Amino acid sequence: MNDFYEFSDLRIGMRVNVEGAYAPEGVFKAQQISIKGDGDEDEIAASVDSVDPAAGILQVLGLQVRVSEEVEIKDIDKRPLSLGALEPGMRIKTKGQVQADGSFAPLKIKLRLHTPDEMDEIEGTITSLDPANHSLRVLGFQVVCDADVEIEA
Repeated sequence: MNDFYEFSDLRIGMRVNVEGAYAPEGVFKAQQISIKGDGDEDEIAASVDSVDPAAGILQVLGLQVRVSEEVEIKDIDKRPLSLGALEPGMRIKTKGQVQADGSFAPLKIKLRLHTPDEMDEIEGTITSLDPANHSLRVLGFQVVCDADVEIEA
């Protein structure tokens, strides 16, 4: 059985997975937050905004994802893909690390199928909390929570 938490239970340094919707002004509206006790790789699951194969850059949730030659890109059937095969609107999941400059350095990228109930998803460490405004910062995104956001372990 899941344990449910209040916003006041969240702490800086906790790893969380946030599901919700990204707004172009850089705000991530949370619908569900899961407290994670494992892993140290940051994650993003969302649709591709743009692709620049020549520069080795994907744009996802307004974030620059710098794709080096070593990054493994796979399609839904786990076959290798090139960066140039990705197109805006395709859904991906990537694991890696947010860099000091705010960009994202992926270790791997997987193509995902679109589903009717899909939400944007980020996973990382809480770097700041603003209890008065029910918001927190994860992967550089301002995550806004309404009063009935589900928080679970």
